[in-house]
Amino acid sequence: MKRNLGSLIVIILLVPTLLIALPYKWEVMSSKKRAYTNEAIFIEYKCTFENSSEVYVIDFHPQKKTKDYEVVLVRETEKIQDKHRVNSFEYLLFVKKGGRFVFAPDVTMKETNEDSIKNSVLGRDNANYEEYRLTKQKQRALIFDIVPLANDLVGDFRLKVDHLQEGVKAFEPYHLDVTISGKGNFEALQKIEMKIDDVKVFTQPPKKNVKLTKDGYEGVWKQTFSFVAQKDFTIPKIKIAYFDLQSQTEKFLEYNATDVKVTQGYEIATLIDEEKQDFTFSWEYGYYFLTFCLGFLVAKVKLPKRVHKKSPKDVIFSQKLQNAKSIDEIAVLLVLQDSNYYKEIIRKIDKNSYKKLSDIKKELMRY
Repeated sequence: MKRNLGSLIVIILLVPTLLIALPYKWEVMSSKKRAYTNEAIFIEYKCTFENSSEVYVIDFHPQKKTKDYEVVLVRETEKIQDKHRVNSFEYLLFVKKGGRFVFAPDVTMKETNEDSIKNSVLGRDNANYEEYRLTKQKQRALIFDIVPLANDLVGDFRLKVDHLQEGVKAFEPYHLDVTISGKGNFEALQKIEMKIDDVKVFTQPPKKNVKLTKDGYEGVWKQTFSFVAQKDFTIPKIKIAYFDLQSQTEKFLEYNATDVKVTQGYEIATLIDEEKQDFTFSWEYGYYFLTFCLGFLVAKVKLPKRVHKKSPKDVIFSQKLQNAKSIDEIAVLLVLQDSNYYKEIIRKIDKNSYKKLSDIKKELMRY
């Protein structure tokens, strides 16, 4: 019987493939194929094994950040489903440049043997049980069409501005809270800078409270301001541009300029009676003199000092003051701690009365 040469060739080609058939299968999916620059793209990689497969360790760590993209791990899970081990890796991908983008990270499968596992558990060290085999492979390529945007801030945002006071007295702080909430790449939000003539502006770095979801970052971004002035002033308009994914148009987070009324506080001169009076002796002065003498004698007697127990909050605040690197940083701490109690020091800071950082720290030690 004549031998079929074609069938023989097919069998020869299939034999190596059958011999190296892998006991696992990788799958990959993405939430979208078309996206804007800096828009979140959800990607999930899933590896399903033929069984519980304890001999495999997955090393899957795509490069986190390059000039073209950023990838963030959302969640990594491992479970047994219908007697099959299933590993899942969820990522958010942010592409920074427009055009065609290909994403195909490498994964390394580390295969150990049963002896290695047993002896690792038993803690034996009389033999070399660190045998393993590495298989490096590239994941299936994902191809995206990225639409370029001029604005890096992309998402769905809302702006809220809070101020408790309608007006303040001279040298008292006027507080303002700027809060941005919603979904999007909060990393692109920049610190708001405010400069107002004849007004001291105190602020700290913005605080973020966000979480990762399949739609990207979701949460709140907040920046707090305190303004100290001697006369009326205007807080400038807040206007932040962003690209809204719902309407696919550029929008603005806006808050109109705010006029702040500043009333004059008490002047030192108004607290002093300048009217001169002729001195006449009174037995009342003798009473004051005896009181003074008694006070002098009491001061000479050594009494045990009363120890003031500081609360944990006071200790933390004192530590922050000692660690402050600048006079402006101390001013912010004082305003946020108790602006009324430290009003005199805040006023001196506003008038640049302190030449050295050590001077203000020494004065604060007396409070």
